[in-house]
Amino acid sequence: MGIGELKKIVKKVKVDASKCVGFKETILEEVKYYKSFAGYNHPIKLINEIGADSVKVRNNYLKGIYINKKLKVVEKYNDEKLFFRYDYVYERNKLIKVKITDINEEKKKYY
Repeated sequence: MGIGELKKIVKKVKVDASKCVGFKETILEEVKYYKSFAGYNHPIKLINEIGADSVKVRNNYLKGIYINKKLKVVEKYNDEKLFFRYDYVYERNKLIKVKITDINEEKKKYY
């Protein structure tokens, strides 16, 4: 059996691991805080990281939530109130959807 034949067999047996019985994916969630962001394209680039203890004394800050090192949520706070929230949806490491919630909790979707 040659390498080409083996590659064909491997392609046929590949499955989505998340659908396998007993599959356990390690999910790493990390929360970071920032002073500001740069640019207007999504996902936005969060800049000037600050410590969690600094948030208590700041009126304005951004909170970034990373799942497995991928930015999934951005929340902007003004005077301790949520100003806006971006939820990012990825497929195969490509951003496919942005869900935006504004200060009035109006939801918008961008693809």
